[in-house]
Amino acid sequence: MRYQYLRRVHAPVVMMVCVLNLLCGCVSVPKVKPTASALNPNSLAKGSDITESASGGWPAADWWKSYHDPQLNRLIDRSIAGNPRIAAAAERIQMAQAVARVSKSALAPTVDAAAEFDRTRFSEDFYLPPAIDGHDLFTPLWSNNIGLTASYTFDFWGRDRAAFEAALDAVQVGECEAQNARLLLEGAILRNYAQLSYTYEIQDHDNAILDAQTRILDLAQRRLKAGLGTELEIQQANTAVSATRAQLVVVADQLSILRNQLAALSGAGPGAGEALVRPVMKLDDGISLPTQIPAELIGRRPDVRAERWRVEAAAKQVAVSKAAFYPNINLKGSLGFLGIGFGQLIAGNSINATLGPAITLPIFEGGRLRAGLDVRISEYDLAVDAYNATVVEALHQVADQLSRLNSLESLQRRREESLQFARRAQQLAVIAFRAGLTDYNNVLSTEDAFDRAEIAMADVRLQQVTAFAALDEALGGGLVNASDTTNLAAPGTELP
Repeated sequence: MRYQYLRRVHAPVVMMVCVLNLLCGCVSVPKVKPTASALNPNSLAKGSDITESASGGWPAADWWKSYHDPQLNRLIDRSIAGNPRIAAAAERIQMAQAVARVSKSALAPTVDAAAEFDRTRFSEDFYLPPAIDGHDLFTPLWSNNIGLTASYTFDFWGRDRAAFEAALDAVQVGECEAQNARLLLEGAILRNYAQLSYTYEIQDHDNAILDAQTRILDLAQRRLKAGLGTELEIQQANTAVSATRAQLVVVADQLSILRNQLAALSGAGPGAGEALVRPVMKLDDGISLPTQIPAELIGRRPDVRAERWRVEAAAKQVAVSKAAFYPNINLKGSLGFLGIGFGQLIAGNSINATLGPAITLPIFEGGRLRAGLDVRISEYDLAVDAYNATVVEALHQVADQLSRLNSLESLQRRREESLQFARRAQQLAVIAFRAGLTDYNNVLSTEDAFDRAEIAMADVRLQQVTAFAALDEALGGGLVNASDTTNLAAPGTELP
């Protein structure tokens, strides 16, 4: 008896397995392959700028602190905490995590509870008899149903697992994009802050130039009164004074605009910008690079890591599309009570139960599955191309900033020589004036040349600060721990 029962129960399952084997023999997945392939970053020539600078170091996670300005540190900390774009990036991560949880739920069984109570009167012209088990069908009666239903999808082809892994990769993309948004914000604040510091220096030098020009004007007026000068000298001196005063108005406007920009970057109102004081930035000696720039760079830059995870997710989506060509196998069951009237609803003879497999296989769908697979393959190719382009651009950005820093170092030496010459000329003019060998106009002219040489030096310092900031950004800003950089040199997922 038990053997006959088991045979009756398992007969549908055996039949389904036979049908599945028959149908699988008819399934034909298109033999399509991607055209793009991810490059190996270590195969790229690093160039002399990168090779000569490699010595084994990276910028720290708080790389902006190397400028030793407490106000800058507070400004960036406040900006990260209050910037709407950073908050939006965090919300996108939460959304991606929720999508991943939705995809994960497809791997688990589903159980639903339902209860239905209907008041029904059957038609007398229908094929039903007038009464069943003593219940008059032609008068209103209660038809009740209460129970549980359960189903489970066998993920033989890995479709649901691949979809879940693609959703996890999307979470990684969101986290990398959030890191990149934070890095770009830090770089933007530092560049504006450096420009603010430089503008203060320009204001100081313009004031010094104005002071020298005012003394030249005073000297010209006294010479005219003594009968030694001309009206032309006074007009020339007045023109120079007027132009410098106008320049100071422009500089004051630039300071106001830069404060407002820094306040906006921090997500605060203009009043926060007005509270900023003069920067006291001081640059460290510099940044050293690791000996394995290409591979290490991939593990550091958040934008490159984001593209890598996009490639991984695209590969998983290709697997999902391929699995759609195979049969979908579900196991479904239900257990509950069916009864007419409330009195017989919960009774032994009212139990209703079902259990059995269900198989679906696409036979003809107008090319929808093939087109969907082609779309996923194209998305994979686009993701690989974007990854390759980002890797190449990353290396070029590092090389560009290193080349720029080398050029600025050479320019700084030339500007320092010019500044020394201007300082010496000013000192000699003072000595000659005191010895009665020249007039004071020469002294004031050499002071003006010295102030302009200092402005040129300030411009070099600004370019160096911004170049170091750009290099920090190109290296990923130290946003990733060293332990997170392993196995990130290239996408590791192969297409199934």
